[in-house]
Amino acid sequence: MSRDRHALPNRERALFTKLVDAYETKKYEKGIAAADDILRNFPEHGETLAMRGLIVRSMDDGHEHNEEAHALVKRGIECHPESHVCWHVMGLVWRAERNHVESAKCYAQALRLDPDNSLILKDLSVVHLQTRNMEAFVKLRWKLLSSRRDQRASYVSLACGLHLTGDHDSAFEVLESYEKIRNAKQFDSRGAWRDEDPLMKRFDASELTLFKATLRRASGKEKEALALLERDEAKVVDRVAYLTHVGEIQVALGMKAEAEKTYWKLLDRLPDSYDYHRSLRAVKGLPKDVRDGAGEISDGDIVALKALYREIEEKITFCAAAKRLPLSFTKPGDEFDALVVAYIEKPLRKGVPSLFEDLKNLYENPAKARAMERIFTETVASLKSSGKFLSGGETKSEEGKKECTMYAVNLLAMHHGEMGRRSSDGGAKDFAKALELIEEAIAIDASCVDLHLNKASILELAGDLHGAADAAETSRKLDLADRFLNSNCVRHMMRAGRYAYAEQLAAIFARDGDQATNLYDMEATWFELEAAQCHTRGKKYGRALKYYHAVLSHFQQFVEDQFDFHSYCLRRTAINSYLDLLKVEDKMYARQEFRDAAKGAVMLYVDLFDEPPEKKAAALEAKVAAMSAADADKFREELRVAKEREDKAEEERLAALEEAKKVAAAQESKNKSPKDATKKVDPDPLGKALENTKEPLEQAMKFIEPLLLHAAGYEETQLLAFEVFLRQGKPILALKAVNEALKIKPNSFQAKSNAARLTRHVEMMDEANPMKKVLMMQVSKLTGNQTAAAYAKALADESPLNPLDVAAVSFAQRETADDDSALINGAKRTNVDCSAFPFGSYVAAYERYASVSESAAEAMKAACASAFPYATVFGGSKSTKRDGE
Repeated sequence: MSRDRHALPNRERALFTKLVDAYETKKYEKGIAAADDILRNFPEHGETLAMRGLIVRSMDDGHEHNEEAHALVKRGIECHPESHVCWHVMGLVWRAERNHVESAKCYAQALRLDPDNSLILKDLSVVHLQTRNMEAFVKLRWKLLSSRRDQRASYVSLACGLHLTGDHDSAFEVLESYEKIRNAKQFDSRGAWRDEDPLMKRFDASELTLFKATLRRASGKEKEALALLERDEAKVVDRVAYLTHVGEIQVALGMKAEAEKTYWKLLDRLPDSYDYHRSLRAVKGLPKDVRDGAGEISDGDIVALKALYREIEEKITFCAAAKRLPLSFTKPGDEFDALVVAYIEKPLRKGVPSLFEDLKNLYENPAKARAMERIFTETVASLKSSGKFLSGGETKSEEGKKECTMYAVNLLAMHHGEMGRRSSDGGAKDFAKALELIEEAIAIDASCVDLHLNKASILELAGDLHGAADAAETSRKLDLADRFLNSNCVRHMMRAGRYAYAEQLAAIFARDGDQATNLYDMEATWFELEAAQCHTRGKKYGRALKYYHAVLSHFQQFVEDQFDFHSYCLRRTAINSYLDLLKVEDKMYARQEFRDAAKGAVMLYVDLFDEPPEKKAAALEAKVAAMSAADADKFREELRVAKEREDKAEEERLAALEEAKKVAAAQESKNKSPKDATKKVDPDPLGKALENTKEPLEQAMKFIEPLLLHAAGYEETQLLAFEVFLRQGKPILALKAVNEALKIKPNSFQAKSNAARLTRHVEMMDEANPMKKVLMMQVSKLTGNQTAAAYAKALADESPLNPLDVAAVSFAQRETADDDSALINGAKRTNVDCSAFPFGSYVAAYERYASVSESAAEAMKAACASAFPYATVFGGSKSTKRDGE
């Protein structure tokens, strides 16, 4: 009866088939027409209603008709609740909205109604794979394999699932069964295996061989893996992957002589792969890591290393690593000097911009840094006086002498910039010397772009953000068609706080001149992070949050993008690359870009929770109310003038941006036809809704949750989680965050400071709260049974050196004593006589003080101004000043 009630006549059944075909071929208008035709006669046909809703959702790129789509599908389910089609469609709708939990529920219901439907089985298995529910995925793939034994993807998918659950032996057996069935031609009807293309057959065989070797190795059967690779060597088309597997297995089995031969073969193919150089050294019993600062290398090992790299240089003609790596393991002295002299000559002749970056890690050894300073200085002097290098090599002409001298002076300037960065006293003398030298190089040839880029880099290291931005602007103007120079200038302008001009520059290379849309579509996280940090410093928190949320959206999209690859890669047997993709995706939220965005956004939301906009407004009104009538009028007038100035600047910014858009669009129209599509208008371009949210901590959790899932091993993640959990009134989770941070870094002053703050929070809890006693026992273990105030004082008495640690301890003292004087005292204690901390640590500490206390910020400025005379943020005497400063 139920089936008859929902059955369609022949005409409508044909229309329904047309409707499904229209959806699958993305001919949505035809699908809508077919659905409407059916619904005119059968308005309560559930499957048609559901399919119409699915098409409405598929046509809705702007997510403006979500409610209509959901309503149609829900109505379809109400009309035909026992239809697997309706439930399957609802799963597809949820999947389109990235709600994989609800999607899986709908697919599961559809599967209960039609247990053997292979399409539903596939869709549900892919959702389980996306959410890494591997046990459920394997169970479904077993069921699919039993019904689709003539499909390669059925075997490969199951093998991958078993491998990811740790059942490597079963995965291997599945692939062995596949090959036996395939070779026996049990399912050899045309199209059964879909691999008639000879090239694809070779690729499939190669991938399966490498994957089987991976499975053998994962289960600890190295000998079997090696035997398999040697037996099926002819099948493998990726020779580098094959040799890499073989070399790693030979090392694991102690077959050093054979492994050495293998790594020689790999170096012959990829002579500058440092990974293969490390592996070759290891199998010869030599230090794996020869990087300066990695530890002392014995004299005997140095002799053996020199012999090895002489041999590499003889056997492999073009191997830059054979010339560069000896600089790392050769001890300072005459031999090291000779190697440096020989190494820098060719790049200086050719003007290689990356020469200094190549030598940079040698600065971890102070003796080598001093030796290079002497060599670079002598090289400059020799080129100036005689046009000769220290090796005796001559420049070919007067022009050649001029160019080589310029690049040598530039190298020496970069050296002094690096020494300034590593200096124990702020580096003022080295930065002054670096700037003097780079100006000398520019005087030789002011049209050389690299010199101005390096000048910007030196000024940025010194902290002169405005000067760096001016230098970057000069380099940009030397080649207006260069996208890198433009982007580099945008970055420097952002850091100097010149957002309006940076936005105009970014629009130059944007499609149709629409910078905001184009950079968002391009997922330019570097721009969004720079813009967010720029707006944070400018106290435009809504704009900053807008950009931080854009980064969050990009990373969500990066994770979501893997969805379509699950089916594709397994169907095409691209197994090994696919497994690498899954590893990358699993660590996506641990990438530095996301962690930077999360830190910025969470700290903004925490500050908004502590001092929401309405609280600031009330404080301002109270301040005005306490003034005399004359002073209040004067103060209001100052506020009005400042507001008018800001509004005028915003109008000028928008006008300049519109002009830049017109220029860029005109340039674009020369090459491409103009687009007719209407751009979607952002209803909140300044992020006011984000800034004025009533739930700042809930918004912060959008960043915290992925960090805790994927980047819990970073101390910074636990520190951020603590800030949110403490304010949410979740002391148990806050305690967990403190404990995890101390596991990661046991001597962390920042984690210990959080322990003091948590102790204070517990001390302030109501005595009637049953959790207080338990929590007090736990926090006492962290503080050594001290009170919060005593523990915070003990931390301060330990005299931390890192400015961020000093700030953290000061904030702990402030919370335990409810007194801002701790912040001022902490800022005054800032130590600028320690080279172990980068300049950025001082800036970050200053910004943290400035977010809550102007007095503390001024105190730190005073403590740092003389040590960092070029630093814009500290008002250094030598920093570049802008109009109005």
